[in-house]
Amino acid sequence: MKLGLNANTFAASDNMESVCGLANEFGIKYLELWATNLEKTDGSINRFAFKGTDIQKAKKVIADHGLLVCVIGFGCGLDRYFVNSPQLFSDELMRAIDIAAELGAKVINHYIDEIHPYPKLDYKYLDKFFKAPLEYAEKTGIIFALENEAHDITQSPLNMLALINHYDSKSFKTNFDATNYFQASCEGFPYAYEVLKEHIAYVHIKNGCRYNPEFCKDKEWLGGKMSRENTGTHIYYLEAKSGAVNIDGLLNRLFEDGYEGYCSLEPHTTRQRAIDCIKSEVAYLRSKCMFTE
Repeated sequence: MKLGLNANTFAASDNMESVCGLANEFGIKYLELWATNLEKTDGSINRFAFKGTDIQKAKKVIADHGLLVCVIGFGCGLDRYFVNSPQLFSDELMRAIDIAAELGAKVINHYIDEIHPYPKLDYKYLDKFFKAPLEYAEKTGIIFALENEAHDITQSPLNMLALINHYDSKSFKTNFDATNYFQASCEGFPYAYEVLKEHIAYVHIKNGCRYNPEFCKDKEWLGGKMSRENTGTHIYYLEAKSGAVNIDGLLNRLFEDGYEGYCSLEPHTTRQRAIDCIKSEVAYLRSKCMFTE
């Protein structure tokens, strides 16, 4: 397995040069790169869109730091701006495919989020956003890794599996985030893993617990609302080794089952806490001897 960094973690505070410097400091070679990390030009249409971003400048900065892009983060599904125009969404997703191919990334991490809230799957509606880009991805050898979220149709691993089966494509798989399943009041490991293990193309690593002000003292780790059975409370983020989700068990199974892809860190907190967390996480994860790079 290979260790990566979700560069969107520092998109609000650091430019590309600084993000790459942090990755070097962490000893992480691979980046999940978002449009939010890139310098905008006059043609920019949205913070999540790659149109109007200086991809060539970012490409040079990344190479100068000896880093590689493992995944392209495509966040357009997080913004209702694109929900109102499936064609615009599809055009931007196809642009992301071209950028992934140019940068050598084989995976695009993406979201349904604002496109399709819970509970009923509407395949005909989703096809307006994904059918054409998926056909293009199949031709270019790029994989769409759909990330499960707590408040959309993917909050259930069975729904995620249904989506994967619907598209029935080697280019449509999942980004497995066990802690996002926990936020959705679902057992991320082992249950969700067992349901989806054959379809995992990417993994996000973080941890958390239900927020309790008596024990969860640092508000900078307070996350969004939980869903389903835990509606009414919030998630509280923690390091991978410390939360309610069995991340150790997940990593062991990934390793034992022969997963050779990327596992990226993405702490949800302030800049300095994220830096401290990642340094600790890298030391902990490297000690497990599961990561080749």
